[in-house]
This record gives sequence, C-alpha cells and structure tokens, in this order.
Amino acid sequence: MANMSDPRVPDVLAHAEACREALSRRKEKPDLHYSIQNLSGIDLTGADLSYAKLSNANLTGANLEGAGLIYANLSNTNLTGANLSGAALGYANLTDADLRLANLTGARFRGAEFNGANLRGADLTGADLIGADLTGADLRDAKLEGANLYKANLTGAILTLVKLEGAILSGANLTRTKLEGADLSGANLYNADIGFADLTNAKITQEQLNRAKYVDVEQEGYPKEVAEKVILLHERKEYSLDRKAKKRLVVELRKDGKLHIKTPIFEY
Repeated sequence: MANMSDPRVPDVLAHAEACREALSRRKEKPDLHYSIQNLSGIDLTGADLSYAKLSNANLTGANLEGAGLIYANLSNTNLTGANLSGAALGYANLTDADLRLANLTGARFRGAEFNGANLRGADLTGADLIGADLTGADLRDAKLEGANLYKANLTGAILTLVKLEGAILSGANLTRTKLEGADLSGANLYNADIGFADLTNAKITQEQLNRAKYVDVEQEGYPKEVAEKVILLHERKEYSLDRKAKKRLVVELRKDGKLHIKTPIFEY
C-alpha cells in the first residue's frame, strides 16, 4: 500500500482523481501542482493513478510497484531508478521519459508510447510490451529476457548489448534497429521485419532469421563477391502466395551462420 504518512501521497491521489473527473466531464486534465512536482522517493505502491497527468514530474527512485497507470501521461517524466515492477501502464504516454535503471519487471505496457524514451540499463524482464511504440528509444544494456514484444514498433531503437533471450518479437518492426551485441538466444522472430537492422556480433541463428519477414537469398544479377552478401527482402502480394521484390540489403554472412545486415544497396 502507498505510504499515506507522506503528505505528498494524498495530494497525488487527489490529483489523479481530479484528472479522471475532468476526463469524465470531457474537460482538460489539470497539470500537477508545482508543490508536488518533486515526487522523488515517494511510495505509491498499488496506487490508482490511471489517467493521471504526471508529465514533467520528478519520480526518481519512486516506488510504484503494482500501481495502476493505464492511460497515464508520463511524458518527459524522470523515473530514473524507479520501481514499476508489476505495474499496469497499458496505453500510457512515456514519450521522452527517463527510465534509466528502472525496475520494470513484469510490468504491463501494452500499447504504451515510448518514443524517444531513455531505458538504458532498465530491467524489463517478463514485461508485456505488446503493440508498444518504442520508436527511437534508447534501450542500451537493458534486460528484456522473456519480454513480450509482439507487434511492437522498435524502428530506429537502440538495443546495443540488450538481453533478449526467449523474448517474443513476432510481428515486431525492427527496421533500422541497432542490435549490436544483443543476445537473441531463443527469441521468437517469426514475421518480424528486420530490414536494415544492425546485428553486428548479435547472438542469433540463421534459423531465427529464416523466420523473420520477407527474407530470401538472391544471387542473380550481381558480381559473385557481392552476390554472396545480398539479401532480397520480399513482400507478399495481397491474396496471393507470390511475392514481389521490396528492397535489397548488403549483409555479411559469417562462418558461424550468423548474418549482419549492413548497408542498403537500393530500394524499389
């Protein structure tokens, strides 16, 4: 339970209630009062903060374990080192939020927005990120073992040295995602779009890549030394099993069977 002895806690809960009331009346949600913008170290365990407008707040080191934050606005919020384990943040707005070293284990982020968020070193083990938008997010050194990223958008995200063992990435958009040194052991990449992703030194097998979206080897029409380093991505034609050419990439096929997708040659 939240620590009600902290005078900030009742004020935050009242603010969340005011936000829900404004929403029910189709009015603009109130901003967090300046007197309680500094919520560093606050204990809001299990608190109902759904639909609350908490943008730009300082929640460093806060305890939000098991809290309800669905549809909450946490954009530009500082959550460095915060504990959000088991919290419900479905469809929350975490755009440009600072979540470095945060404990997000088992948290539910279905449909949440993380555009440009900083998640360096965060622990997202077992987190539900189905359909989440992580475009351009920084997840360097984060832990995502067993996380569910089904149909998540990771376009241009930085996942250098990220642990993704056993993660579900089926249907995810990994276009231009930086996955250097990432551990994808046992990760499910079925129908994932890995166009132009950087997999330098990543732990990934050819079998996993074969399950990714639109991957075929094409050697026709290139000099031999180039042909062996070309992947032809195909796009399925609607209502047909046929495929049409989509784009080509230069790749490096290493001796251990791993591929490093490098530079695009051209696009159709």
